Amino acid sequence: MRFRTFPSILLAVAAALLLAAGTALAASPSVIWSKPNTSGLAASVGAVAWSPNGSLVASGLSDRWVRVRNATNGAELRAILQPPHSHGVVKLLFSNDNQFLAVGNSAGSTQFRVYQVSGGAFLGQILGSVDDRSIIHYAADTQLASNSNGAGQLSKWRLSELPISIRTGSGYQTVTTRFQLSPNSALETALTKSTITVRRVSDGAVIATLSGQSTAFSPNSATLAVWQPSPNRSVIYRTSDFAAVRNIAAADPADQIRLGWSPSGLLVGAGYRPFVTADGTWDQVGILRTWRASDGVLLKRYDSGLSLAVTSNVAFNSDSSRFAVGLYNGTTLAANN
Repeated sequence: MRFRTFPSILLAVAAALLLAAGTALAASPSVIWSKPNTSGLAASVGAVAWSPNGSLVASGLSDRWVRVRNATNGAELRAILQPPHSHGVVKLLFSNDNQFLAVGNSAGSTQFRVYQVSGGAFLGQILGSVDDRSIIHYAADTQLASNSNGAGQLSKWRLSELPISIRTGSGYQTVTTRFQLSPNSALETALTKSTITVRRVSDGAVIATLSGQSTAFSPNSATLAVWQPSPNRSVIYRTSDFAAVRNIAAADPADQIRLGWSPSGLLVGAGYRPFVTADGTWDQVGILRTWRASDGVLLKRYDSGLSLAVTSNVAFNSDSSRFAVGLYNGTTLAANN
């Protein structure tokens, strides 16, 4: 999802924006703590993660810094700088045992650098690849596999939370395909532009071809949510047969979102909403929405206190009572859900 690219959406949403600008809600999250970027550089937060035991929140920024914080008060416990030319952090994931942190950078779209949480030591990399059936695979590199603490054991990682991107072509002809496993590792999505190909991992068979710009499997892998910008809605597909079981209209016709799920099974969309101001100029605000997927009811709508955009995923603690997000202005915040 790209931010502040108004010309690409003007024709699709201009009429709706003019109607909605004066009526949008301005609810703000119930913030527990909010921390600006301490480096002082202009940077956005590209990824956040909540540790499985609930004690830590990590955020990664476009200035290459990863910051690990106390989940209770936001106090910074550790800062880890990514290599030069890594072009900013776009993915973070704690291991299932809370000991390690995987970092995905924009320039290394098939690699995840693994660090020890307690001391910040670099341990090696998890490498993603795609075979000739277009099925994603993971392996620890030699350094990580030889580490005595077991960080290279793939069973320690939720591999469905480590999507990889493969780029083909160059310049204006570059095409990026994003591959991601379902939580049960039985299915895979491959998103290229606005085409989503769903494959069965066991044999590579294509079982569905869908249209949309963001996808997210539910925690139990029973459904796949797809965001479609035109018409602006999220479609819930049943993964047993890929029948569309529910259409969920956007909270606002102008919403530009990326989808995710809470551990408790609520559908979440976060991103930004552009609008026309009273003086006729364009502006935007960060947004976050939560729906009950079973009936499509909108439970939470936040249109205030989220900078110009939510630029990260939405990370939850294990019982979904709290969430963390990263913002366009470099702020990371934790809030009650």
